[in-house]
Amino acid sequence: MESHDEERKSKPTWEFNQHNVVEYIRGPCKQQQFSEELIHKVCGILEINAFEARTPSCYTFRCLYPKLAILSHNCISNIHHTVDCQGNGELNDCMVTVRAAIDIPKGGELFSSYTYSLWPTLVRREYLKENKYFDCSCERCSDPTELGTHMSSLKCQRCDNGVIIASNALDAICEWKCTHCDYKTHGAAMRKVFAAIQNEIDQVEYIGGPEGIQQREAIFRKYRSVLHPKNAYMTIIRSALTQLYGKTEGYTLEDLPDVILERKIELCNQLLEVLDVIEPGLTRIRGEYLIFIFKSLFELNKGNFRSDTLRASRTNNDPREASVSIWIT
Repeated sequence: MESHDEERKSKPTWEFNQHNVVEYIRGPCKQQQFSEELIHKVCGILEINAFEARTPSCYTFRCLYPKLAILSHNCISNIHHTVDCQGNGELNDCMVTVRAAIDIPKGGELFSSYTYSLWPTLVRREYLKENKYFDCSCERCSDPTELGTHMSSLKCQRCDNGVIIASNALDAICEWKCTHCDYKTHGAAMRKVFAAIQNEIDQVEYIGGPEGIQQREAIFRKYRSVLHPKNAYMTIIRSALTQLYGKTEGYTLEDLPDVILERKIELCNQLLEVLDVIEPGLTRIRGEYLIFIFKSLFELNKGNFRSDTLRASRTNNDPREASVSIWIT
């Protein structure tokens, strides 16, 4: 588990750790047997290798699992892990379980992802460079179309069918070109576009209820003529909407009209199309969207069943059949 002390010395977190960790441990805590170098090293190991988990009471903490930490990174992982706190939620009760998400051949390498899979390549590689101190050149990062998902692509505003992609996905400052016309821009401009959209999404992150839905739908409408349909930020907004539709006051599954239930199903299916590529196999997030689809279909068909039975009871003169229809619904 590397600490990358030399690289971290130029980062703001080094100064933060110096004042809030090193000086506190060696000062008020009077633990001067621990050198400054050792404390900084431990801080680095935590920052670079730790995983975040939650206790049953929903407190977040960081934990180290040496065997899990040795797994190589890939922006398309073939495993997934869960951290479960058993018993009274004591930290020493927390166990990590690692499962294969797809079939892995004997002797095949296990890959974990150190970053958020729904981010576009520019953002993922920047995060990995700044926080994990390496340049990712995995298959997904190397492909300007992100393996056909176009999670980094924009629609060209100069022609009808073109999309704007990087000329070299591993170069943050390379030219970005339209696939159908001669339009060009550069990586720095693309990064500004991504940052602006991310900022808008961040501003509504903690807004729930009907207002949260309306604001996210507004962002979705604003950028659907700019971003590729499967662009990372369209995908992130879809993910948020699937969480809110069905769980928000006034928007519970029982409250949703058929048109919104159908939209929730559509959003989930669009998300699954992306996950088939970037998070393939048996993963928690896939299971979550499949459950959303099942529950939405159940409510949709329950509503259709009610309508059918109500029509049948109105046209049927046998009161016994009408009573059966009402009891079933």
